[in-house]
Amino acid sequence: MEVYDYRKIYKNLYRGNPQLIEIVEVPSLHYVVTKGKGQRNVYSIHEGEGLWSLSRVVNRLKDMSKNNSQKKFNLMPLVIIWSKVETEASDWTWTAYMQLPEFITSDMFTQALLELERRNRNVKVPVRLEIYDQQLAVQATHLGPYNQINETYK
Repeated sequence: MEVYDYRKIYKNLYRGNPQLIEIVEVPSLHYVVTKGKGQRNVYSIHEGEGLWSLSRVVNRLKDMSKNNSQKKFNLMPLVIIWSKVETEASDWTWTAYMQLPEFITSDMFTQALLELERRNRNVKVPVRLEIYDQQLAVQATHLGPYNQINETYK
């Protein structure tokens, strides 16, 4: 069985130096994506359906891949991008991403959603499969508890 571990394949993206702000070249990658709104607090976004739905889909795809194509992939870390909502002083929008291997197709994604619905574990918020083209990005790596993440932002 083939095993895909993108932390090893893309070390420069997943093992950044917490002492540096780096410019990295991000290759074209596949993601499951969901969005939400609320406080800029990782703990609070775990209380809603967004991350649960995203996790359900990724885990279903992982099982399907292993059982149907003999390809296993390791779960990737959650990536969250926060954006300030101009009208609300305390509200932020967030987009959560989890990387998938490129062999996950839109047909597999649709099948995973249908299987979850059939099992009454359906996804309660919109999630989508997206492919992001290669691009440059600025990266700061945070190590430590989430409640200390403001130091990394600064």
